[in-house]
Amino acid sequence: MQEKPLSSGQQTGMLIFILMMIPAIGFGGGILAALLMVWGMIMARRNQDFSYIRNTMIAIRWYLYLLALGLFATAVFLWIDSYTPGMEELGFFLMPVIPLISLVLVRVMFYEPLLEHSDWVIKHGIFSNEHSVQRGNTSIGQGFISRLFSRKTTAVSSPAPEQTVTTASIAENSPVDELERWVRLRDANAISEEEYLQAKQALMQRMTNT
Repeated sequence: MQEKPLSSGQQTGMLIFILMMIPAIGFGGGILAALLMVWGMIMARRNQDFSYIRNTMIAIRWYLYLLALGLFATAVFLWIDSYTPGMEELGFFLMPVIPLISLVLVRVMFYEPLLEHSDWVIKHGIFSNEHSVQRGNTSIGQGFISRLFSRKTTAVSSPAPEQTVTTASIAENSPVDELERWVRLRDANAISEEEYLQAKQALMQRMTNT
């Protein structure tokens, strides 16, 4: 499954998780976690190494643990500082639960889907699928270049059949006609200058022997 794209349900869950992170960033406590996740994804894609996301998850886990511990210490301090502790002060002890819930959401909705499809994610991203990747490999620009290349190749290689036919029929003509044909082939860039000189020398030798 590591080389397969995320399913539509997993991609939807990832989108919901990103939307849920926006209010957390607004409250301030989720800014560092969001920056760590973005950094991990960028570095994993750039270096083709999933360990960046794994290390990011470890850092986020310890950050949320420390945040929960800090909120718990704050709740204890407010409880002790209050002369008449009531339900309002008791509500402060619910604050450390928020980072712990966030840790569960980060692991279930962010890390585990990426881990399950790690090879695909670091190559193509979270919201790509096989169809979009295949379509991207045959883009309009690449198709246009390939067509130009194929036309150029055909134009260069087209004189080759003419050379074969002409060479086969040269022996039936006089030496002068043969020489004229070799000149035309050379002028049409169907043969090289060296081939032309070799043919000319052979014709001259043949005329001398006759």
